[in-house]
Amino acid sequence: MSDRNEATQGGSKSGEMMSMLPFADHRDLYLLIAGLLIGLVLGPGVLNKFAPNVYRSLFIGNLAQVRELFVFDKKQAAVEAEIRPQLEEQLKARGVEDVEGAMSKMLPQAIETAKGQLSVKARQAALAHQLQLIGLLNALVIGVVLISVIETQVFPKRVKEGVELPAALGKLKTIRFALLACWIAIVVARPELVMTVPVVFTIALVLIALAVGFVPLGKKKA
Repeated sequence: MSDRNEATQGGSKSGEMMSMLPFADHRDLYLLIAGLLIGLVLGPGVLNKFAPNVYRSLFIGNLAQVRELFVFDKKQAAVEAEIRPQLEEQLKARGVEDVEGAMSKMLPQAIETAKGQLSVKARQAALAHQLQLIGLLNALVIGVVLISVIETQVFPKRVKEGVELPAALGKLKTIRFALLACWIAIVVARPELVMTVPVVFTIALVLIALAVGFVPLGKKKA
């Protein structure tokens, strides 16, 4: 009995503490606030400043290609020494008489071409990663909508006191807010993801997502 009383007192104390919070009547709102804070920490202003490689790996996706470009610039002499024999063989095969003169003109172009190919790979990797993140955002929005539809199919239970909302409805609402929090965190961490989408569509999508998050979809207790 004493353990039960202590548990009851502990539950009442935790309930009192939660009631002191600014949004005690809508506690799942703290998930959205957490998503915003996580996005700020993972965004360009914090993570990209103190750990740029981690940020690029998570949200840009071309860390390996950028490193190749960095090594290319740092070891350009070694790259030139590697390209020179290949270019010399090609010129001799074409029957060019002034090989050295031709190489002095073509070698810088060959180096720029090789560097350009690395730059193209870096842009392609960044684009592919960006598309993956956009797909993840779309999947989160679809998940929110699906859970919202499921919530409409969870009906209250009739009890002696009247009507009681099932516990599953509260869990579904928490999951819905958690998905919205993930969406907010990714968008805040990489704002360019929504900049590539038309402004009107983005605003409509955000409003729909927030409306689905805030509007209670289940039947309330009578």
